[in-house]
Amino acid sequence: PKRHAYTMKYNLSKSEQNLYDSVTNYVRNEFNKARRLSEGRQNVIGFALTVLQRRLASSPEAILQSLVNRKKRLQEVIETMKRIGTFQEILDTDDLYKLSFNDIDDIHEDDTEDERLRIEDQVVDRASAAQSIPELENEIQILEKLTLEARAVRDSGEDKKWSEVRKVIIDQDILSNPTGQRRKLIIFTEHLATLKYRVKNLQTLIGKKEAIVWIHGQMDRTQRKFSQNKFIHDKNVEILVATDAAGEGVNLQRAN
Repeated sequence: PKRHAYTMKYNLSKSEQNLYDSVTNYVRNEFNKARRLSEGRQNVIGFALTVLQRRLASSPEAILQSLVNRKKRLQEVIETMKRIGTFQEILDTDDLYKLSFNDIDDIHEDDTEDERLRIEDQVVDRASAAQSIPELENEIQILEKLTLEARAVRDSGEDKKWSEVRKVIIDQDILSNPTGQRRKLIIFTEHLATLKYRVKNLQTLIGKKEAIVWIHGQMDRTQRKFSQNKFIHDKNVEILVATDAAGEGVNLQRAN
């Protein structure tokens, strides 16, 4: 059937916009700091900050988890520096900073979703332009403020992207066709934290946990096949939430 694609535009809430601006300023400042470093470290730090921006756009839950994990891992780097010596010694033993531009490009082209996310998590958690303990401590203080801001946005429930999805499901009644028959809906998202967050949102919205199934890269093929079959054949299952893993050999063409 002919496919009709369109983009739904919406404005962020004030608190979401403030968080977006805060994280964007942090990313911009770290990019500027990275310019003084070697090309290899610039590549890795640039990749880390780009991923952080994508997670910011994904959901409040995704950026919150990323900020929390990054702050924790940078604190661990400080402890390592105090134990073994200079930052340069850490760089010499850390394969993370040996990734080339082509290596980073290959992550998107060749790796499975699970492998790509594993590498992205490592890079986002650890890559930093800091070159000393005081610089790391200063960055951790910034991350602490961003974490508090992200948690406040998440807990406030001001999630405009979810509000727009909710309108499609409820106000536009997308799960019913003109004859009253039930449709099946697929929602794709990039980040695993957002997937889990949306599953909870949808279970609450629909009022039936069994109405929602999911597929993501950390599931094995048997688990993915089970979710696929439930979605296609079980009339009680209405929505599949999926990451790119659903595109890896999974046939979902029976859905609207």
